[in-house]
Amino acid sequence: MNVAASPQPLELLQPLAERFDDMWITAALARRCETLDQIEAEQRASRKWSAATALQIAHLWLVAGMPAHGDDLVLEAHQLEPQAGVIPNWWGMWPQAASPAEPLQQLANSYVQLRHLPPLETWRAWLEPVQVDRRCIDEPALRLLLGLVIHGRGQLPGALEPALEQLVGEELIAAEPALAWRFFDALCERLPQWGYGRLKAADLSLQRGQLAQCRQLLNGASDAQWQLAWLHDIAARLALAEGEVETALAGWQRAIERCQPSEPNQEQQPQVVELFRQRAREARRGPGVLKARSLLNRGEQAEAIALLELLLQQDPQWQPLRSLLEQARPGTNTRARVTPSSEPAADLERLEQRLHQLAERAGIAWPPEQLPPERDATAAEQQLQQALARLALLA
Repeated sequence: MNVAASPQPLELLQPLAERFDDMWITAALARRCETLDQIEAEQRASRKWSAATALQIAHLWLVAGMPAHGDDLVLEAHQLEPQAGVIPNWWGMWPQAASPAEPLQQLANSYVQLRHLPPLETWRAWLEPVQVDRRCIDEPALRLLLGLVIHGRGQLPGALEPALEQLVGEELIAAEPALAWRFFDALCERLPQWGYGRLKAADLSLQRGQLAQCRQLLNGASDAQWQLAWLHDIAARLALAEGEVETALAGWQRAIERCQPSEPNQEQQPQVVELFRQRAREARRGPGVLKARSLLNRGEQAEAIALLELLLQQDPQWQPLRSLLEQARPGTNTRARVTPSSEPAADLERLEQRLHQLAERAGIAWPPEQLPPERDATAAEQQLQQALARLALLA
């Protein structure tokens, strides 16, 4: 007698993936329980609620790693349509349905097979297509399957996170940043202690201009994750994007400190340190100077002097900062003397060349388009400050 082979995990999930909204799949993969509760409540309140819908939602809870909730919905589906044979008998061990062509029985069998699938088999079913094409990680059925892989990761022969880091590495991130962002944004919620995943999710959120999402990811970082120098770099770049120059400079200082070896056998990271120093330097000489000028123009002389003293302390060799600080001291006509012509032409020319290079990389026009004459100077400074902050993110 020929025995039919059991369907592969992707074969079981493909019909559901085609039916589910992308937001549903993301909520299950990330284990966003409030969103899943809302989805279930909306389906219950609609006329579409049925045994089939209950079984579909049960799959979402299974993918989210909460099979007990999914089991309750399977039992509810049986109560809604007891004649369908979702559960043949009370003492049965979830036997194969007598008529597998029936939609309800197919859904019930799919749930049971996926629920009891060996974790190693689940991992191999996800890994094989991803190894062929890394971009497959964004396919709906594979995203559902990854949720099952994460749920059973404790029974895998090795740690899951390092394997994911190798599969979704820098090359794929550079080639497909939007795809990588969806991957890491969901997984850093499901795997909150995964430092690499949180780092990449925050970095990509910042690059996409999603500052609130980046801030939320940073706020959720653990003490161990804050030992990563790159996480402080992201926090500094976020602060700069929000106009907080002082906070940004302090963030880069912490990033540099994290690069110093804490043990004699640890390697130094001179290239990374130099990158952080360069970003801090460009923040001081670009957005930092612009913020000081803005404070002076608004008459906030004390705040401007405090900022300039901080900038000069960190950058004592840059003459324009010293000149601007001298002009900002009490007893000088700030508005009359703080002008571009008071700065050495060579320094200004180098700064202008650097800004042009950054603007070309960012694909934006430089200098920014001038505002109409009727706009006040404060609005113009704010526009320029935003442009410089955006350039600094790409430095």
